[in-house]
Amino acid sequence: MLVREDLNVPLKDGQVADATRIKAAVPTLKDLQSRGAMVIVMSHLGRPKGVDQSLSLRPVALELGRALWTEVKFAYDCVGPQAQAAVSRLQPGSVLMLENVRFHPEDEANDPGFAQQLASLGEIFCNDAFASSHRVHASVVGVAQYLPAYAGRLMEAELNALHAALDYPKKPLIAVIGGAKVSTKIGLLNNLAQTVDSLIIGGAMANTFLKAQGHNTGNSLIDDTAIEAANQIWKTMGQRLVLPVDLVATQQTMSGQPLRVFPASNVEETVGHHRGAGVQRRHKSCRRGHRHLWRIHSRRRWRHGCRCRRIGSGRSVLFRFDRRRSNPRIPRGQGAAGRRRSEGGVVAGSVAQRKGASCCQLEDEPG
Repeated sequence: MLVREDLNVPLKDGQVADATRIKAAVPTLKDLQSRGAMVIVMSHLGRPKGVDQSLSLRPVALELGRALWTEVKFAYDCVGPQAQAAVSRLQPGSVLMLENVRFHPEDEANDPGFAQQLASLGEIFCNDAFASSHRVHASVVGVAQYLPAYAGRLMEAELNALHAALDYPKKPLIAVIGGAKVSTKIGLLNNLAQTVDSLIIGGAMANTFLKAQGHNTGNSLIDDTAIEAANQIWKTMGQRLVLPVDLVATQQTMSGQPLRVFPASNVEETVGHHRGAGVQRRHKSCRRGHRHLWRIHSRRRWRHGCRCRRIGSGRSVLFRFDRRRSNPRIPRGQGAAGRRRSEGGVVAGSVAQRKGASCCQLEDEPG
């Protein structure tokens, strides 16, 4: 069984810094193990330019083994003799992780030959990588052309959550979208514009919308191919489109650089890079117990706002917000990071880890 997971987790000093996505993959993999399948897991990690050992999936395989309470074997390539030899040694119920598929540029190019090489390792394909399924890559869509393809448990849960949120929404509904590129999400954004009552844009994506409105964005990450599309979405939604009111900026995107905060409408010309855009105020709808649909890509954390209850799982999640604070004993804007983590939060682009996660203010997440 060839399984595509999204195990693109943050690493620090060669160790997994946040295992949320790994834990989310466990139900599918355990189910397959219990059925006696020989499970072959493939994933990407980061954006390597060729082979980059700092982005090897070896640490992820070790962490997955701990989550599954079993040994996860590792193949030092995802295709070719090493992968084939590792697959040939599998026994029913065992798990093998292949090396980072993006070590081969053919994956992102959706090369048919590369997709066939991956498909040759299994007999059935299971796509459990909801967060990567918008990408036309060989390991996501190419393999499905050569093997019977099915959805995993996580994929099913994500789609059910979206179905409930978008097809039968309880109004008012708010969507929060983050990430970098606008061009890959035009269809999604246009669809949401017709469905939601408010669309909150955060992360690097907000820079493109701010530039479309004529604001200075310095040397920040901009999706220049989507300026016109962002402008059209802005014209369509009007006041229902909510953008950051201020930005955290630095001259260089390097650790230890001094940070400055500017109003989104008044960024100095000399500023180099915006380190993401943060909504620093609580949107009025967050205080009224409305339903929110979150789609968080950036490695950031929402903190100190209103309390919420998660419905669904993965990276697209429906929340029900309540008016009470996560912890009324902690003053707003204060509290140690460890305490905030223990009370919940959206960390490293994944869902809130605990019931009652706080939200509505953006803070940099290490890694």
